[in-house]
Amino acid sequence: MKADFELIKNITCGAVEIIDNDGVYEFHRMTALQREILKDNQDFGTKATATSGIRLSFATDAKVIRLSGRFSAASTRKFAFFDVKINGILIQHSGTENHPEKPDFDFTIPLDGNFNKVEIYFPCLAKTVLSALEFSDNCRIEALKRSRKMLAYGDSITQGYDAIHPSFAYANMIADGFDAEIFNKAIGAEIFNPPFADAPDDFKPDLITVAYGTNDWKKEVSAENITKNATAFLINLNKHYPGTPIYAILPIWRKDMEDTHASGKLTDAIELLKAVYRQFDNVRVIEGMPLVPHLPEFYADAYLHPNDSGFLLYGNNLLKAMRSK
Repeated sequence: MKADFELIKNITCGAVEIIDNDGVYEFHRMTALQREILKDNQDFGTKATATSGIRLSFATDAKVIRLSGRFSAASTRKFAFFDVKINGILIQHSGTENHPEKPDFDFTIPLDGNFNKVEIYFPCLAKTVLSALEFSDNCRIEALKRSRKMLAYGDSITQGYDAIHPSFAYANMIADGFDAEIFNKAIGAEIFNPPFADAPDDFKPDLITVAYGTNDWKKEVSAENITKNATAFLINLNKHYPGTPIYAILPIWRKDMEDTHASGKLTDAIELLKAVYRQFDNVRVIEGMPLVPHLPEFYADAYLHPNDSGFLLYGNNLLKAMRSK
């Protein structure tokens, strides 16, 4: 049985829009207005097409599921993988190390015919379109809905750089821990962008995470501009989502953090952010430095972006910190 557009819409989480292009389904985590804002920067516009945070979530007694479609570039990364969890257990990892060379995917998920909970996590750093989702005949399919909705704002690390397993990306781990449907608004290399926070989604989230700062510091934005942009960003979020808990995640360790830029060292930029966050009663500050070991082997590039091991620690430690607030 081939899933139709209505079924795919019903079982998709984390997408604000799904476009049906003659049976080829395109998933968007950004609203049309958010995409328009990001188009001012060609690189950001491309990254906005990545399927970070998007997943299929349903229960079924099917004995086999088949997915086919195509990957395309939404970052400089060439890998693109799906993760499949059955009843909360990761049982399959399917995709490619090099989607420019192997853009097409076609794989099956074997099941036992019991009524299983299935979650299929889409790649974080590639654009993913689906041309077919098929189930064995005469099976039941029920959408799984989360009890909360979550917005995640941030830069490359929040988007998922460089988690090979998308279910290990910290934002997905936090969403799982809070039983939340995540709408990932993060863009690699982004800084606090007040107009972007002034382009709301059409729902009120139960929680919001905000994780900027490392690029604001590195891009030699002045101390005054960091304070100005971060303050305006938080004001805009509170205008559209008044009273919603905002977890402000401070930058994690990076190998070059002792370098000096316009705002000083990274620790100086962190102090600027703390001062901004203290102005807002609904902002709960999370220290970033304890979340990931200060060792290059926990980073895919040995200095900035966590690898799978780093992300697993990041997600678990962050979940504990958020629950304690």
